[in-house]
Amino acid sequence: MKRAIFLILMTFFVSSIPLPQAFAKTTWKANSLWPQKNIHSAGLKDFSEKVKKATNGELEIAVHAEGTLGYKGHELMAAVRDGIIPVSDILISGG
Repeated sequence: MKRAIFLILMTFFVSSIPLPQAFAKTTWKANSLWPQKNIHSAGLKDFSEKVKKATNGELEIAVHAEGTLGYKGHELMAAVRDGIIPVSDILISGG
């Protein structure tokens, strides 16, 4: 009986140890509708480099400029809201 309790406790203990995959690098996609060399895309790229440095590389943000992810207009809000794209700029027009 003691052996069974010991095995159950050890199984619980071993299964509660976090695995290295839990701390694996995460990559987010960032959408930008602007051209690669535009100030908005350049700012997003700079931001992504600062995030990578601040998180010691645990979080990387891959910037996709010129709308290469294929989302436009109202689709961007829905894509961010639904978690399809974690980061995006969104064009706002007056009127």
